[in-house]
This record gives sequence, structure tokens and C-alpha cells, in this order.
Amino acid sequence: MIVGQSIGTTATTALMLFSGGLAVRRAALAHILYSLITGVVAMLVLAPLAAVSNWVGSRLDDPGGVMALAAFSSIFKLAGILVFVPFLAPFERLIVRISGKGSLSAVGRLEPALAEAGGAVALEAAWRAILEVSHAAVDAVLRRLGGASVDYEPPREAAQQIEHFLVSLSLETTDLGTIAPRLVGLCHALDHLTALHDDLTRIPPAVSGEQPPAGFAVGARALAAWIDATKDPEAAPDSALVEAVEAASKQVDVECKTGREKLLKEVALQLTPAATARAGLETLAWAEGALHHAWGVAESLRIASGE
Repeated sequence: MIVGQSIGTTATTALMLFSGGLAVRRAALAHILYSLITGVVAMLVLAPLAAVSNWVGSRLDDPGGVMALAAFSSIFKLAGILVFVPFLAPFERLIVRISGKGSLSAVGRLEPALAEAGGAVALEAAWRAILEVSHAAVDAVLRRLGGASVDYEPPREAAQQIEHFLVSLSLETTDLGTIAPRLVGLCHALDHLTALHDDLTRIPPAVSGEQPPAGFAVGARALAAWIDATKDPEAAPDSALVEAVEAASKQVDVECKTGREKLLKEVALQLTPAATARAGLETLAWAEGALHHAWGVAESLRIASGE
């Protein structure tokens, strides 16, 4: 009965193989194989296990066999652990081989069970997911600021998955006194990221002979430094890098205002073709908004990191 019960739990665990992320599927697969293997081993050595359990029960004045049954359950489970301990590394490789490498992205780890648990672990998972998606978006901004032609398709599904995870977080077991600032920071970061994705759907094409303001290059360098420093999520956020992005954003804001006035004056005096001026104005307006939202993402993630 006890061995059958252990094997029977794999039926409900098997349902996880058809839902959830790769990590959940691997955990479910490991549980199924562990239960099946220990069940087979237990049946092969059933007589010795029963004898030991009966001996334990007899020492506990157990004429009804209740303690012997409890002892069998404990000995069976302990024996399963002892059998597997020497083979954990090969067992891990077997699970990975069967389940495939798949995608272990930070977004893929946002499981419903993690949201229900809430707390700092769930916030850390959401923080890493936003950071992961932000890297690609910010990289697209810095490449366009550097003068490259960029074609970027925003991962809207990933952003929606993060948003759903945040709104489904359980706050019942959460200390809002310490968690609330981080949670608010995450919502701000996701809002800026959504706006940045909108910016990246209308990237102005690079024009031959384009002469962008000096702030474009400054912004590109600041964004590149931020991406490089945040590639390791374990590293403590450097506020100086975020401040550099903010300074670049403010510089571009000033330069864009000056640049717009210059372009409009040249159009009025027929010194610049209207089409060329229009392309320049679109680039200035786009860069101003995109760099501002990139800074908003970096600053909000710094706040949400809890550092």
C-alpha cells in the first residue's frame, strides 16, 4: 500500500509535464522517475524491509502493527534517499538529457506557484525577468544612437507574462514595509519598458551622412556600460552608471531642442530640403523619448533591486 501510494503520486505530478516552464517540468520528471525507481527497488527487497519494520514494531509494543507500518514508510523513504545520494549527478544529467535543454530564461521561471508564494524570492525573479528583457531593448537603442540601422521586434508576450506575474503576486504573506518599494519600482520599470517597446516599433532609419548631436554617442556609451555591468544579476547595481544614463538623457534633451530649432530655421531659409529636415526631426524626437525611457528602466530596476 505504501509503495503503491508513493508511485501513485506520480499521476498528479505528471500533469506538470504539460504545463509550466522547463524548471517545473524537470522537477516533475525527477519526481516521477525517483518514485518509480524507489518503488521497484522496494518491491525487490520487500521481505527484508518488512522484517526490519516488524522488528521495530515489536520493540515498540505494537501488537496491531500500526507502528510497524509507520516504520516501514519511514525506512522505505530513507532507503530511497540513501540509494539516490551517490548518483545525484548522473541522475541530474539524465533528467536534463530527457527533458532537453530548452530555454531557462528568467521570464520562463515566472511560475504561478512562485507568484502564490510571494515574498522576496518572487520579487527577485520578476526583477531578473525585467532585466533580461530590458537588455535587448536597451541594446537596440544604443545601436541606433550609434548610427546603425536597427530592426527590432519587441517581445510583447514576455512583457505581458511579467505583468501578469506581478499582478498575481500573493501579498498575504509579504512584509509590505520592506517589499512595497521594490514592488513599486518593478511596476515603474515595466511601465518604462513597455513605453520603450513602443518606441522601438518606430525606429527611424539611419540616413547616410547623418550628423547626430554629441549626446547620441554619450548616451550609447552610457547604455553600453550599464548593460555590461548588469549582465551578472548577482552584481550590486552601480548607481553611478544609472546617473551617467540620466545625464546623457538630459544632454540629448537639450541638444534635441537646439537641433529642432536649427533644422526648422534651415527649412524656412531653404538651406535644407524639407524631407531631410523631417527625417532629422523624427530621429531627434525618437532619441529623446527612447533614451529617457531607457534611463527610466535602469533607474527603476536600481530601486527595485533593494540595494
